[in-house]
Amino acid sequence: MLAAAILCVFPRLAGADSVESELWNRIKDGNDVLLLETYLTAFPNGEHAATARELLASLKRKSGTTAESVKRSYLPGETGWIGVNLRAIEAAGFGSGLGGFAIGSLIEKVIEGGPAAKAGLRSGDVVVAIDGKETGKPRELSEVLRAMLPGTPIKVRVVRADGTADLDLTVGGGFTDVSDLAEAGDAGVQWQLALAYSSGRNTGKDPAKAFEWARRSADQGHADAQNFVGYCYDKGEGVPADAREAAAWFRKAAAKDHAGAINYLGTYYELGRGGLPKDEGEAVAHYRRAAAAGNDFAIRNLERLNLEPYDLARIQSGLAALGHDPGPIDGKMGSKTADAIRAFQAGALVPIDGLPSLALARMLEKAGAPAAGGAAPPGGAAEGAVASRAAVGDFDFSDLDSFDSFD
Repeated sequence: MLAAAILCVFPRLAGADSVESELWNRIKDGNDVLLLETYLTAFPNGEHAATARELLASLKRKSGTTAESVKRSYLPGETGWIGVNLRAIEAAGFGSGLGGFAIGSLIEKVIEGGPAAKAGLRSGDVVVAIDGKETGKPRELSEVLRAMLPGTPIKVRVVRADGTADLDLTVGGGFTDVSDLAEAGDAGVQWQLALAYSSGRNTGKDPAKAFEWARRSADQGHADAQNFVGYCYDKGEGVPADAREAAAWFRKAAAKDHAGAINYLGTYYELGRGGLPKDEGEAVAHYRRAAAAGNDFAIRNLERLNLEPYDLARIQSGLAALGHDPGPIDGKMGSKTADAIRAFQAGALVPIDGLPSLALARMLEKAGAPAAGGAAPPGGAAEGAVASRAAVGDFDFSDLDSFDSFD
């Protein structure tokens, strides 16, 4: 029927071949998507079909009307999303920084079925540029992506072990695509959908749905989601408050070394909540473990108790595990412990002072030594310190803005 209509447009031409040639001559140097689609419909195996398809694909990429974006129906104002978990890393050989180094975003996980996976991005890739512009740290990359309309075609530059690659990617939707993949059962995406409902981005705030999706993710063992479920039970957000349930979920997340959950358990021990005994020694040990993992709330709790944010006995244990002799592991500072600290600092290429610190505890933890956990050293809890309702166990909402990050 369409071919007949084209013949009517060119009545002076006798045959289909002549019609095809005339039509192609009219459209080959233009940028009319509709005419190109008309040509391909009438002449799918025509002489110029391959060229027409390439030209059509190019025009659609430029206009943001890829076939996938046409099929999808996104919410007004929906933010962009590509479906990766990221962390910051230096990428050599690219960027304007000193020595050609740039802070890039290392892809730790690519969500199966998401836009990044469809574009060919892989775990281990370092994203350094979007459409030729350097992306910087993961949060900066997330902000760039969220500002894009779903369906927008972009070119992503990544650094790989074998060089760089430029990949074409179509940005997905931070609610529509996330919802589809969450329904399919991906625990990480379910957690992201929980964050969407908690923050109100794209969806409007809905604590009950935030809890529902976090629980589905937590049931699959996702530590962030387990901590959030504990938070919901603690605060009564989206679910009736239940301190015993909260403690149970904090324990599950803490078993996976989740710093927020470890700090929360510290507050429960300090206050004697959720069926846990009132035990300041356990509280301090949990606070110090969480502080060594970077939890600011734990540091505030230790400051409130007038305690150092590190556990000297655990630092001694960590030094010993790495082959540095600190003397007796007794939580008491002596010359052998100072010498062991200096030896570790020299090997780590950091300023050498021989002093214990939270930074040292964190370095030992990163080095694989057990410098951040365990019981409090003898006399570690401040004498006469009293459990207080000022204990800080709040959920860290700073990552709620990060959909393609730590996410």
